[in-house]
Amino acid sequence: MAITLRPSLQTKLDQIARRLGKSPEEIADEAIRAHLEELDMDALEEEMQAYERLYPELRQQYVGQIVAISTGRVEDADSDFEALFLRVQQQHGDRPVPFRRVGDTAVEEYRFRSPRLG
Repeated sequence: MAITLRPSLQTKLDQIARRLGKSPEEIADEAIRAHLEELDMDALEEEMQAYERLYPELRQQYVGQIVAISTGRVEDADSDFEALFLRVQQQHGDRPVPFRRVGDTAVEEYRFRSPRLG
C-alpha cells in the first residue's frame, strides 16, 4: 500500500530521517506502529471501563468465570482461560480484547507485606 503525505509532512519526515540517519520509510513505519499501539491501548482502556460499568450484571451471571469484553459487551465467557482465549483469538485475531475473572468485587485488591528494615 502506498501512502501519500501532505508536502509539509513529507518535508518534515525527510528532515527527521536525515537527522537520524534512517530512511523516511523507517521513520514512518515506527511512527505508525507506535500510534497504532497507542490506539490499541486506548481501546483496551475503554473495554476495561465497560467491564467496570457492566460489573453488577456480570457478577449476577458470570461470577467465578473469565469474561472477554469487546465493544462494550461480553463477547464470551468460560472458566477455562485457555479455551476462552483461543476462541476469542480465532474471532478477533490480534485485536486487543481484555479478559477479567469476575469476582466478588469489580477490582481485585492485593495486599503485600513489606519487609521492615533495621
